[in-house]
Amino acid sequence: MSNMILALIALALFILYVWVAIANFGIPKSISNTYYLYEEKNKGLGYLFTAFLWIEALLIISVMIDLGDGSPWQFIGFLCPSGLAFCGCAVLSEDKHTLEGYVHYIGAYTGAIAGVVWCCIFIDAKVVLTALLCLSVLFVVCASRTQTLRSSFTFWSELAVFGAIILCLTANAN
Repeated sequence: MSNMILALIALALFILYVWVAIANFGIPKSISNTYYLYEEKNKGLGYLFTAFLWIEALLIISVMIDLGDGSPWQFIGFLCPSGLAFCGCAVLSEDKHTLEGYVHYIGAYTGAIAGVVWCCIFIDAKVVLTALLCLSVLFVVCASRTQTLRSSFTFWSELAVFGAIILCLTANAN
């Protein structure tokens, strides 16, 4: 499958998962919080969170590794999807002081930081930072209008960071 198709599927899946979560539960505290919401309200559908992150990781790893081909920094393209996959494995994020909580948060931060760094190296730092800034402003406006900036700050931050990463991948996949 071409990188463009994989990136478009990743973008569509990201939008669909977030849209369905908001439609079902309102604006969550974080994307990770949707695991608990699916478990609570839909009895046993928490696996959708895991499936979402694993499929997203599998879709973007190929694009990132391929676009970084031949560079000594290519390995960074492995860290972002790996971080997402670890978040999907360690779903119990509310108890931060357990092994699963640590794995979840380390995976999330590794995925976010590595994704932005990879995009800055292989795409263009100005484009990535502009996309991140535009999405951040858009989401601050949305959060202000819905009065969820404080209660869902992590959610809006995740949307901006991972949205920018996936949009940059989609725009540059060939």
